Amino acid sequence: MSDERHSAIITLQALEPVYQPALAVWAERLGLQAQAGADFALQLGAEGLQFVELGPQAPGAVRVDFVEGAVAHRRLFGGGTGQMIAKAVGVRAWVAMPSCWPAWGAT
Repeated sequence: MSDERHSAIITLQALEPVYQPALAVWAERLGLQAQAGADFALQLGAEGLQFVELGPQAPGAVRVDFVEGAVAHRRLFGGGTGQMIAKAVGVRAWVAMPSCWPAWGAT
């Protein structure tokens, strides 16, 4: 295993002009700016925010969707007693639900 570090240049791209103001907010939040000769791009478009490698042989964009699909179902209806967090706080199907509070200081 090598301790060699590789630096990558990340640029920002609005896929349509209408997304430029929102992209400016992301740029400030992440401390990024548009750069020429970038290896990767953080793009904002109709499908949301995506991360993409630039170049002729680059694979497709990477997107995470917390609003639709299985993640949305889990968010709306819970994961059940088999989920790791449920097991961690002692939830069992045949036992009364324990009370649980965020110990990391969230309010």
